[in-house]
Amino acid sequence: MNYNNIYYPDLNTQVDASIFTRKDGVSEVHFMIKPNAKKGFANQMDDLQSAWNRRLQELNINVDSVILKRFFMSDLVNQYPLFKEKLANSTASEEGSFGVSIVEQPPLPDNKIVMWAYHVIDKKNDAKKYVDQGNLIWKHNNYRQIWTTQMIDAKVESSFDQMDSIFKTYTPMIESYKLSLRDNVIRTWIYVQNVDANYNGVVISRRELFEKKGLTKESNFITSTGIEGRFHNPAVKVSMDALAVDGLEKGQVQFLNALDHLNPTHEYGVTFERGTSVEYGDRKQIFISGTASIDNKGEVVHVGDVYQQMHRAIENIEALLRDTQAELSDLAKIIVYLRDQGDYQIVDQYLRNRFKGLPYVIVWAPVCRPGWLIEIEGIALTENLNKNYKNF
Repeated sequence: MNYNNIYYPDLNTQVDASIFTRKDGVSEVHFMIKPNAKKGFANQMDDLQSAWNRRLQELNINVDSVILKRFFMSDLVNQYPLFKEKLANSTASEEGSFGVSIVEQPPLPDNKIVMWAYHVIDKKNDAKKYVDQGNLIWKHNNYRQIWTTQMIDAKVESSFDQMDSIFKTYTPMIESYKLSLRDNVIRTWIYVQNVDANYNGVVISRRELFEKKGLTKESNFITSTGIEGRFHNPAVKVSMDALAVDGLEKGQVQFLNALDHLNPTHEYGVTFERGTSVEYGDRKQIFISGTASIDNKGEVVHVGDVYQQMHRAIENIEALLRDTQAELSDLAKIIVYLRDQGDYQIVDQYLRNRFKGLPYVIVWAPVCRPGWLIEIEGIALTENLNKNYKNF
């Protein structure tokens, strides 16, 4: 993994990137773009967009290679109208289609907006990118990545009913592609308003639907993050982003457990995988769920100590990566969720010392279990050589 970071003084913006390059195939780039916190929202968004465009030109990356932009924002209800206007004005036709994910998770220490941008660069121009049924589709070598964002239903009241409605919309849509939740949905991100009060409804709703669709502890669940996050409509208690992959053969998907460090999630009533590795002929894409300071009995470790909880969460991620012969140095980006904003300096310094150049963002987003002070999710990429599978 090649990390490539730069600060633009004139734009007051930090641009961090991880670049995974395959000479004869497809390259993947993850950007984390952080404008200076001392400006207002409009100026921060302008600087963010300018810095991203400049960096693409410097790295000779075509703007139309962007697949997903996720924006972490500090006050989505008030910022959304201007955000929507500026996004429309700044989006050039050259960018083509891309997925847009938005969530109110204030970027720390006091930014108003941070962007994670994911690019897939096909040097041979064989890939196709388009929108279908509101989804961003990236198609190459008979694979299809299906990115779905901003799934909501504000017409029903409870978090249980909203989660139920989202999956009852998402499931037939996925099935219309001749795919299934169990075999093709690789990753979900579930954002819950007031997670301490509403997360349990999400857990129960998801568990009941999964049982109906054949997702059990004997088969598999889905790698996921369930975390505090708000939408611009206050009536929305739950929103979801998801990634499904078409064209996979039996054996290409591996579920990560690290049972020497972590317990199976079903033991405490939740239905998600700790991590998933998708193996292609030329690489592995590894998706790590929100991971906290927990032991293999399901107990919180280092109660009240954010530094030690951070260390244990990273240790757990390292163990999950080992399940698929990957290492921490293979991480392409991480997102760090903090329950207490006052812990930012400790966590940020830990990351700077431990991971030189790794793109990351720290956001205020209470974790689904009060004893957890921190949760971390990530994506890793490793080189692979397996002629049994098509390249990505």
